[in-house]
Amino acid sequence: MAKYEATFSCGHTAEVTLFGPYAERERKLAWYAECGLCPACYKAQAPKGYVVLDAHSEDDWELHGDKCFDMKEEFKARGFRWNAELRRWTWRGTRADAAKKVRELIAAGAAIDEASEALADHLLEE
Repeated sequence: MAKYEATFSCGHTAEVTLFGPYAERERKLAWYAECGLCPACYKAQAPKGYVVLDAHSEDDWELHGDKCFDMKEEFKARGFRWNAELRRWTWRGTRADAAKKVRELIAAGAAIDEASEALADHLLEE
């Protein structure tokens, strides 16, 4: 184990702790310099939360906010309610309202959950 001052591809530097043989640590430092993001830049580019979609019928949609503590106020402002049993924010309504809410949440920094991408394509098609 060793501590290094790594320079990242974003131009920032940060202290990192690396494990393993010397050659592996050097390889990791080179990777950081070529394509790694510093912790601050990584956090800034990561989604603030995820929207999970569930279609019960063509005009009955359910949206969930997942891993979205940073967007709690965004979900509350759009009519989502905390479901303690599911431990996530939930909303249920029409397709048109669901599409509007999904677009607003994406603009606010959320991302579509991977499992919901096909439904999102169906929901957001014009």
